Amino acid sequence: MLLKYLSVLFRTVAELLQTHMFSVDARAVLQLAVYVTSCATMSVIVSCVEQQFVLAWHGDCGEARRETLGVPRLLADSATLFAKAVQKGIERLLAAFVAETEDRLQPVAEIDYWKRLVEIRRGTAAPTTTRADNSAGTGKGLVEAMEYIIAMIPKLTAVLQVSVVRSVLGSVVAHAAITTQSNLERAIYSGCRDGTASDFTTLRECVREFELLCAIQIPLWQRRIEGAISGLSVAQRFPLQPKQIADELILWIRRKEAEVAAEQASTNQVFAGIEGAGKLVAKGVERGIQVVGQTVKGGANAITGAASAIKGKRET
Repeated sequence: MLLKYLSVLFRTVAELLQTHMFSVDARAVLQLAVYVTSCATMSVIVSCVEQQFVLAWHGDCGEARRETLGVPRLLADSATLFAKAVQKGIERLLAAFVAETEDRLQPVAEIDYWKRLVEIRRGTAAPTTTRADNSAGTGKGLVEAMEYIIAMIPKLTAVLQVSVVRSVLGSVVAHAAITTQSNLERAIYSGCRDGTASDFTTLRECVREFELLCAIQIPLWQRRIEGAISGLSVAQRFPLQPKQIADELILWIRRKEAEVAAEQASTNQVFAGIEGAGKLVAKGVERGIQVVGQTVKGGANAITGAASAIKGKRET
């Protein structure tokens, strides 16, 4: 009877926790982390409560075996409820972390963002994001997104188990790398506006800016992540191949430039043909008018001659 009462009690707690999870904002990463830890702790509490009544289990041979904390037997169903809650909490935590990172990576998909970085590096423009923005995690851009991720590591490790943080962080960093590549490609593909030589020069500068930025920042990010949490491989600490991406984009720019040049040459030929045809038509019309004029003039002369002849006959 007591076990039944405890089962109902823990089921009620699980339902309350689930209700609380749905009330948490979808972007509240730290609150979701606290929820995950709370659910994980409940499995241990269930096991402790069970062991208060049964301290040892006897096998078939009469040997005593103690159960593992967090893996209760009589209240296994109750522990399963919290295990499922942990899994759902981790999924929502990962989704929130990814959403926050994606939001900060949005400017990477705009060619003006990369043009701005080129101008800043040349000293022709001042940075718009301050150090306070970076530390607060409110800035947007590639560097700002990675600063946000790295700043979240100690906050998450203070709440979650290291293994959970490692798993979530690896997924978020991998997603950030993939999103960075796709956003950069979108920026370059949409940056060819008028198809002029200056457009293609600007695109090349933006690609080189990306490559330079990654060459400087990625090693720093990897070292900082390694210092904040152990157990992540170099690939997991930012799996991006900037030189390969840059080479592919430069190749695309060359092909696009050749296509635009070919289209321009074809268009010029068409215009030249139209202009030539127009000149021929105009010349033909002019000749036709001259012929018609001569014909009309000849007809008029003939009429004048005939009229003169008739007049002469009348006078005689």
